[in-house]
Amino acid sequence: MNPTLTLNQKPFSEGRVSDAFTASCGRVSLLNWENLRTGGGAMATLIARRDKWYARIRFYANGRRIERQIPLLTESKVTARERLSEVNRYEQDIKNGMMFHFPWQQEQSYTKLKHLTIAEASKQFLNGRLGEGIGESTIKRNRCSLNALMKVTGKSFPIERISI
Repeated sequence: MNPTLTLNQKPFSEGRVSDAFTASCGRVSLLNWENLRTGGGAMATLIARRDKWYARIRFYANGRRIERQIPLLTESKVTARERLSEVNRYEQDIKNGMMFHFPWQQEQSYTKLKHLTIAEASKQFLNGRLGEGIGESTIKRNRCSLNALMKVTGKSFPIERISI
C-alpha cells in the first residue's frame, strides 16, 4: 500500500514524520529514518581478502569515517554469513569502541568482551605521540611514567577500572 497525500496533510519533511505516513508504511519511524539518513542504520558487510572473509563495519566519529574489520577466519561464504550475523548483534557496541573475542577467534563457544589493558593502551598512546611530532625527550618521559604506572597496577590491569 503506497502512502497518499490528502488535502489536509502536509508533505513529508526531514524533521517530522506524519502519523498517516507512519501508519501507512508500517515500520517506518523517525528514529529509523534518522539512522538510515546519517548512516547509522547500515549493518556490517562481508568482504573477501586473501581467500578469507571479514566483517566490515563502517561508521563516522567526529566527522571522520572509521572502519573496523573483524576476521571471520573462514574461506566458506556460508560460514561467513553465519558469523556475520553474530557480529551484527554486537555492531553498536563495536561502534562505541568495545572490542570482542568471538567464538571462532578463541577456544570458548561464546562471545567475550575484550578488555583494553594498560599495556595495550600505553602502546597505542605512545605510537600516537610519535606520529604527532612530539619531542623524543617527551616521549621518553611518557614511557617512563607509563612504566611506573604498570609496575603498580600490573600490565594486564583493565583500563576501564581506572578512575580519577
